[in-house]
This record gives sequence, C-alpha cells and structure tokens, in this order.
Amino acid sequence: MKNVFSVFTFLLVSNFVFGQIEWVGNHNFTESATDLVRTSQGHYILVHDNGSGITVFKESGEIIFEKLLNVYQNQYYQQISDIMELTDSSIVFAAGAMDCDIFIERFHKFDKDWNEVPFANFYGGAGQAAQFSDNSMVFYGYSNNYLIKLDADGNTIWDLGSISNVHDLVVMVGDTILLATAQGLKKLDAGGTMSEQYPNLIFDRLEILANENLLAQIGDTLRLFSPGLVPLATQHFNGIKDITFDENEIMVLTATPAVVRHDLNLSELGSTPLSGLNQSFKAIAFTNSGFMLGGGEKYGIAPNENESAFIKEFTMDGSAINTAEDAALTSVQFSNSQSDVINWWDFSYEVVVHDLQVTVENVGPTIINQLTVNFHHNTTVFLWECSELQSFSKSFDNLNLQPGASMVLDWGDQSLLFQENPAGLQVELCFWTSLPNHHLETNNDNDVACTEVSVAAHEPFPITFHHAFNPVADELYIDLPTELDYTAAKAHIFNAAGQLVYTEAITALRETLPLHDLPDGVYFLQIVSGERVGWGKFAKY
Repeated sequence: MKNVFSVFTFLLVSNFVFGQIEWVGNHNFTESATDLVRTSQGHYILVHDNGSGITVFKESGEIIFEKLLNVYQNQYYQQISDIMELTDSSIVFAAGAMDCDIFIERFHKFDKDWNEVPFANFYGGAGQAAQFSDNSMVFYGYSNNYLIKLDADGNTIWDLGSISNVHDLVVMVGDTILLATAQGLKKLDAGGTMSEQYPNLIFDRLEILANENLLAQIGDTLRLFSPGLVPLATQHFNGIKDITFDENEIMVLTATPAVVRHDLNLSELGSTPLSGLNQSFKAIAFTNSGFMLGGGEKYGIAPNENESAFIKEFTMDGSAINTAEDAALTSVQFSNSQSDVINWWDFSYEVVVHDLQVTVENVGPTIINQLTVNFHHNTTVFLWECSELQSFSKSFDNLNLQPGASMVLDWGDQSLLFQENPAGLQVELCFWTSLPNHHLETNNDNDVACTEVSVAAHEPFPITFHHAFNPVADELYIDLPTELDYTAAKAHIFNAAGQLVYTEAITALRETLPLHDLPDGVYFLQIVSGERVGWGKFAKY
C-alpha cells in the first residue's frame, strides 16, 4: 500500500527514541504490520494484516489511537485502502469487513485528534486512492470496479463503472488522474474523461515524488519518468517489499532484508542490511533521524506459533536501539486439575480454569518493570450470528524484576468457549509474553509456555423458566422455578450481536423487566444463579 501524503518538512524534536513496540493481534493473535504512514503531525499509522484495523502512535512510541474494524470474524475480505491526509489534517480511508455475518463496506474519516467524523457509508471495496488539489478524492473499488470522485465530506462528484484490473492510481500536477492497469497506463482528466492510453507501460505501483516526477514499480524494478512520461532512470532490486520517500530521497525495503537509499534521480546513496530474530519486515517510513520498519514477529513453535505486529526504529546508518530486555515465560500453573463445563443454551459451552499463574524469568541484563502476558484459544464459537474471538491480554506493571530473578504473575480465572461439549477432553493452554514499554525483546523463542487442562464431565443442571410476552412491547414477564435460589440470580439481556444491553438482579420468582429503552429487535435472555444458567429468546416490537 502506498503513501499518498503531500510532501512536507518535519520540524519535530524528540528526546526519546524507542527500539521496538509490539502488539498482539486482535484476530487469532496473529497479525503483522503491513503498512506505515507518517502524517503531518508526526503521527504514524500502522495498518494491521488483512485490513483488520489501524494503530496510531507518536514518534516517541506512545500509542494514541486504535481502530479495530471487526472484533468477531477470523478473516477479512478486503484490505484497507490507501490512507489519505486532507489539508485540515483529517484522515480518510476505505475498508470492507465482516460484522457478524454481514459484509460492510464503508469509508472512515477521523479529525486531527482522531475523533471519527461522519462520512459516506457505502463503498465498493477498499482500493487505491489519491487526492486532488481542491481536497477532493478519487477512490477505486475492487469489488465493483468503480472509480469514484468524492468531495472532502464524502459526497459523490462522479463515478465510473467497468474499469477493471486497476493496480494503482495517482493524481498528477494539474489534477490529471493516472491509472496503472493490466492493460497499461490510462490518463484521465479531473472530470473522469479518458484522454490518453499507454498500453506498453504496465506497472504495479505509482508514486508522485517531490520534484513531480513519476516513480513506477513493476515487480522488483523501479522506473523514473518525467511528468510527461519521458523515461529518466531504472533500478533493479532483490525483491521490493515497500517504498517510502521524502523531499530528498527514496528508501526501498528489499526482501534480503535491507534498506537501500536513493536520491530522487534513482542514484544509490547507500544500503543497510537488516536483522531481527524471527522478524519479517514489510513496511517502511521516514523518521526525523532515520527510518522505521513494521512487520511481524513470530513466537513459539507450531501449532502454538503466533505472530504479533511490531515497529522498530533505526538511525540512518542502520543502528537499532536495544535495551537488551528479555523476559522468558518458564511455566503455567493452575489450582485445580479439572474444570467444569457450563452449558449455555445448547449452542456453546463454557470451561472455567481457575487460578492460572504464569512464571516469568528475567534472562536479560536490565530490570523489567512492565510485561504483557497474552493468551489465545483457537476454538471458534458462533454466538448467535457472530464468531467469537477468544484472545486475551493482561498487563503487569511495577514489576522491578531484576536480572536473573523469577516472578509468579496471577492471571486469575479464564473462561473458554466451545461449540460442542468438551467434557472429557484435554485442552492445551499456551501463553506468551511481549514487552509493552517500547523496548526491544532480545529473544522471543523463550516467550511461550503451555499446559494441559482435563475438562470434567460434570455439567450444572440448566435453569428452565417461562417468559412472556413474545413479541414483547415494554415489559417482559418471567416465571422462575420454585427451587431456584433467586436471591443470588441475575437476568442478562443480549442483543443479536451478542452485546450485553441490560442487567437486572432477580428479587422474586416472578419478575418484571422494564424494556422501554431497548430498541426494536431480537434479544436473548440469560438467567444466572451460581453455576446454573438458563436461556430464552424474544423479540421486541
């Protein structure tokens, strides 16, 4: 994905340089960084794998905003489009994702303080984008092959259909649109009218440099053209992973891995080899004094292997800050050898593991004060229309864990959901650690520990009850069984997306729940008393 920001001069001064920031993924705990974009405010936008969302941070490493586009499904169907910054420092991009079982395509716009603001809701798939001189935008949608021009508020100015196989697009000086397609370059005016075609110029990526020349990529080759498409220079690389540029030079992240620097005439300035244990570099951006890389960092061994997104900063000579912190996760324990199964209305089962503890050891030379412990359970459970993600993280601060010392961290109880009754199974639990304090982990091979839990066959007897009316208008009436300890019972109401929208303590065997404030729709009623659970379903109209 290319950077589409206007060229600007950076005047920021930072007194703190970080080495690395790690995130655990928000789907399946496996998600690398696939793009890095720097804004005029000195913020960095990290795009997560498969378009799952963005994380925004300052050059100091402080995370200031995160946007997850989906918290249910395990897979996305669209990438995030090119990210654009408008003249008022607002950010616009398009994305498509699954929300429960509904595919949603839409634009997202954020002001300079990262508050989401209204914009057009529908879009034909995330594709390439560029900006005109008047702050209007052009987007290409992969799912419907549409080229669409929008104003700064998302209103459609024009749209063109049946333009297929568009690899990339840019807006040149004079607001001319240049499309890179499988049939060659196509030039359109600002009104969307085709003016010229170049069938012999087939490229994957286009960029407009600070000197207004065109930088074009085809495979592992970069070609430089004048604004009039006169060839100027050509350079070949050992696998191009990403490109970034500023007003003075071009940086190419190669598959070697290495960063190769060129001036704006494609003359080489130098090359820096890269190294990182179990790290793959996929995206590059400039900083004040060097460059930043994003990618994925693997932990553990299959089948418990995972990958977390990370960014890592280098000086211009390729040196990386390394505090030599190294937290090893040596063991996982729990207090009981068996965990009971709770039946949730026959469509999912809950296993609760009690008093989990993880033992960590500082095997590095410096004190560790902050640590994040992560856990992922890879059984997919469909709660109503939504696929539940079972990924968890907990942060531990003020550890003062000295070099060579070990420490037991209390995770507490952990609930796991299963689609089918897991009674009698052996369930493997695997945890891993990551450093949240902007420091580089020396070795991530020692960060994973697993244990097995025997799931007991015992299953608490479910609660049976009656409720009326269905559909309901404003009040729901509940009749509970006489043997139920209603003094310890609660009623929970969930919407169709599985979100808890109402909770009420039970005070009698016959209870009335006021539902005036709930919008119309389908709801699920849960009655809980101790380990006993009962479910019902109703509609409100």
